[in-house]
Amino acid sequence: MVMMDSTSGKVVASVDCGAGVDAAAFDPGTHLGFVSAGGSGTVTVAKVEADKLTVVQTLTTERGARTMTVDTKTHKIYLANAASRTDPNAFKVLVYGFDEAAAPK
Repeated sequence: MVMMDSTSGKVVASVDCGAGVDAAAFDPGTHLGFVSAGGSGTVTVAKVEADKLTVVQTLTTERGARTMTVDTKTHKIYLANAASRTDPNAFKVLVYGFDEAAAPK
């Protein structure tokens, strides 16, 4: 996960994420950034501050779950996955919640 200065393009901070990164999302309500990695079956959760990123959790999801979005009203992330790529009934959505009050400050 990389944080950049949007004016200069300079990298301000970065943290390591899992293998097979596919998606990144930011929740302004919790100041948490999320990076999903389907190869390792993880989501890196980092606290975003003015000039630094701090990993607060490496969430274990499922191998292959990488397409992700965040709902900024409920502070939940959603990841798509399937037990089988050929069975249309194997599709599922994984949901994880993050409490704004519990987010590290």
